[in-house]
Amino acid sequence: MDKANRQRGNAMEIFQRNKSNANMETKMIISKCYRKISFLIRYWKLTQKITFIIMVFICSLNISAADFELKALYDPKGWHKSLGASIAAGDEAGILKVKLPGTVIRTIAYPWHIRESFLNKKGLAFKIRGDGKDHYIPVRVFFLNTHFRYYTYVPVKGNDWQEIQIAWDDFLCLNDSSFEIGGGHGIPVSAFCGLGFGDRWQLTYANTPVSPFTFEVKDLRLVENPIPRYRRKKFKTPAVASVIEKMKKRQPVLIYCHGDSITAGTNVKEKRYANLLQNELSKYYGYDAITVKTIAVGGATSYDLQLWAEKDFSGTVKPDLVTICVGANDINQARPTLSFKASVNDLLDRIITYTDGKTSILLIPTLPGQMWHRNLMDDYAKAIREIALDRNLDLYDLAKDVADIPEKDLKSFFCRNDTLHPSLSGHQFISEKLFSFLKK
Repeated sequence: MDKANRQRGNAMEIFQRNKSNANMETKMIISKCYRKISFLIRYWKLTQKITFIIMVFICSLNISAADFELKALYDPKGWHKSLGASIAAGDEAGILKVKLPGTVIRTIAYPWHIRESFLNKKGLAFKIRGDGKDHYIPVRVFFLNTHFRYYTYVPVKGNDWQEIQIAWDDFLCLNDSSFEIGGGHGIPVSAFCGLGFGDRWQLTYANTPVSPFTFEVKDLRLVENPIPRYRRKKFKTPAVASVIEKMKKRQPVLIYCHGDSITAGTNVKEKRYANLLQNELSKYYGYDAITVKTIAVGGATSYDLQLWAEKDFSGTVKPDLVTICVGANDINQARPTLSFKASVNDLLDRIITYTDGKTSILLIPTLPGQMWHRNLMDDYAKAIREIALDRNLDLYDLAKDVADIPEKDLKSFFCRNDTLHPSLSGHQFISEKLFSFLKK
């Protein structure tokens, strides 16, 4: 009995010892598994952190935010072409060959986050090579899905590569938005989403067609410190009386007539008022060195004249006098008077800057039309009168003279079936009034 009890006790002891050993092994296995699982969890969390850090770093890289986005523009297949323009790959990689007039536009997507590295970019730069002739190339940039469009013109001379830098302030927004590019309250540079060359214009001075031309571009990029191309300068503008004195002394005189189709001549070519005025002045003062040139373009607004100011007035030949008659197309776009007035003031600043204050300015409130156009221009005319008074500039009040024409005589003043454009008789009327003003 005792022997049997001892055997049962030994067996129980062995069982308990084996059970304890099994528990120890199980605990060790569980402990090892826990350590492995903990390691994997920590590794996974660390991997997440590293991945996040890498993504933030990549998003902040300057090259991915600036250079890469603009390199995407080098594929000519992605460009939209209109109005007869074309774009193709150049002879070397990274070169685009553009033919104008017309427009070529390329838009690119922008991410749904602020591209911090864009915020210090102050303008656009690229290299350009012309076709041997001198041109002014229209350049435009787009922001926020092209809702905001900004324009400028850049000069291209000869056929050698030249560096072009355009500060954001050199671009003009051709609508009533006053948002600047960049800055604390402007359109963020991070929203840059496209580039274009060319514009809608198929006509130039006196409504003559724009001749086709080509150029090449490369190295498109955003830059931090572009050299501004326009800086306003202040000069005292000479009065029109100084031009009259030159004509009295029979000195060479150059007069530009600037504006829209009213000046460029719709249905009137050889006998627009600029041509007639030149003949009258030359005859009156008795010499042929008086040149009156039309630089007006049909369809132009005061916005367009702002954009063209460098092209029109920065050359080596400066006009002695420029007459400005604009507004008919602004009113057709329903522009507020204050916006129109701001454009004209900026235009005057640009003319004064590019001519170094050597050109006299004669403001002409655009004429009232007939029928539904009869009173539309009144507020614009008042704005021009106010500008002339505020800036001490000469004014010929064409609007008043046309308003004084009896209604029964208006049909002969305007082109047939036209409520706005002067006929040959209308151009003769304007020429006679300007001649009287300039023969004081």
